Amino acid sequence: MLRHLSIRQFVLIDRLEMPVEPGFLAITGETGAGKSIVLDALTLLAGGRAGTDFIRSGEDEATVQGLFEPGPEHHARVAAILEDAGLPDASSLLVRRVISRSGSNRVYINDSMSTVALLQRLVGPMVEIVAQHDQLELTRPETHRRLLDRFGEHEGPRAAMADAHAAWASARAAIRALEDARAARAERLEFLRFQLTELQNLELVEGEFETLDQALGRVRNAGKILAAVARAREQLYDGDSAASDAIASTVDALRRVDDAALAALADRLDEAAVIVDDIGRELSRFSESLDDDVDLDAMEARHEALRSAMKRFATDEAGLLARQADLAEEVRTLEHFEESWEAAASTEKRARAAALSAAETLHAARVDASVRFFGEAGAILAQLGMPHARFRLHADTSKPPTKHGFEPMEIWFSANPGEAEGPMAKVASGGELSRLLLALKSVAMRGDPVGTYVFDEVDTGIGGATADIVAGLLRQLGEGRQVLCVTHLAQIAARADHHRHVTKRVEDGRTFSMMVDLVGDERIDEIARMVGGATVSDATRAHARALVGRVAS
Repeated sequence: MLRHLSIRQFVLIDRLEMPVEPGFLAITGETGAGKSIVLDALTLLAGGRAGTDFIRSGEDEATVQGLFEPGPEHHARVAAILEDAGLPDASSLLVRRVISRSGSNRVYINDSMSTVALLQRLVGPMVEIVAQHDQLELTRPETHRRLLDRFGEHEGPRAAMADAHAAWASARAAIRALEDARAARAERLEFLRFQLTELQNLELVEGEFETLDQALGRVRNAGKILAAVARAREQLYDGDSAASDAIASTVDALRRVDDAALAALADRLDEAAVIVDDIGRELSRFSESLDDDVDLDAMEARHEALRSAMKRFATDEAGLLARQADLAEEVRTLEHFEESWEAAASTEKRARAAALSAAETLHAARVDASVRFFGEAGAILAQLGMPHARFRLHADTSKPPTKHGFEPMEIWFSANPGEAEGPMAKVASGGELSRLLLALKSVAMRGDPVGTYVFDEVDTGIGGATADIVAGLLRQLGEGRQVLCVTHLAQIAARADHHRHVTKRVEDGRTFSMMVDLVGDERIDEIARMVGGATVSDATRAHARALVGRVAS
């Protein structure tokens, strides 16, 4: 729960240090004094939107800081989130938001720079804010779903529903893809078969094009090559001063001299003679190969066929081979399209059945929870002056379920005997919506792990005995938790464990809001003001003491 709230340069507040105790805290003050600023600050600390309109006029930055102590039900969750974020675990959370006119808004968690998303995950589940506009939210089916699932603790069935719906959506997407493919299947298959036949007819052989390219180069240059070979043979063997003859003569001359060094040189020249002989034979064979009857036209046709195919497919020879394999695989797939269709249809059927089953399970859990939920809410409404209020869970189970189950799912309501239940947006008046909000929220909140509740003037439009009941609900909710309530009703303020008063003053042309603790006579005077208006009399003080004394007794 919240232990301390600090506010700097925020709307009308210059500086505020606000310790927050467990229990029920009433916040009172004149309209426009700035009571709802606390709600705005807590909304920011829970990850709400930050705008420059929160910055006090004439200042560059506004800062809101809160110290939270997670309850036992939040310890494991908070520790896991901090560990994933690389932040140190601690017994408390110090969270701070800095809003700047320059747009460089900042978030700090335990003095480490962080993000709004992480703030929402950490603090959001620990704070519940209920404001007047929630009456409009109450007319929306998704609000009913959240309230009932929260009361019934339907996390497991809801997760199963979401997973089953996701699987079904995936299966339907696969079916749609196949349907799209079916329309163009015949044309596509004809095109693929044409390309595949073209490549198959080429009878591709890896490395053939490079070998053919080199061979064509030699054949096309055969005259030059033969002339070069002839000159080489003449210089090595056939000429008057052939190298082979010169080497042989030189070896003979060296061996006639009885000298070991010259004999060694003669041996080396013998090795050179062997090399010259090998080269001569290779040149002879090369000449003979060029003299062979080569079908140049056929070689050039094959070379052009391969080159043209590579150009059309925009790849090299290896790419042609890979493309041929890919084409063959796609053709096989399209040729066995019906088998793929039947498999996808079977998967979709199973996924649809699983989604329907999950929706039915979730719906059954909601129906079961609604009996208890409506019973408790009806009892509260009876105390709030609506003894004939009735509820009915309405869900359209004839439509395919969504990720939330059967929708629309909403709570239908009737306030009067003899009148059928209907959607709240149509059958509930503004005053009834206010009491419905308090009743449904009170029931839904009893079992949840939230440690801090903030109510912003949700008591508008009620009074008398109804206000007493609302005050009792808030006090009961504050047992073991925190309830912060901005209120104009004396009955509610009198039931609070703690009371703070917000005032507004003007100094040097600037407006300031400030908050003070009220105890003893100060609190009696404030409640008396709420009872009788601006003038506090002995009678209104007596009434205020009676209200506070009744709570104490």
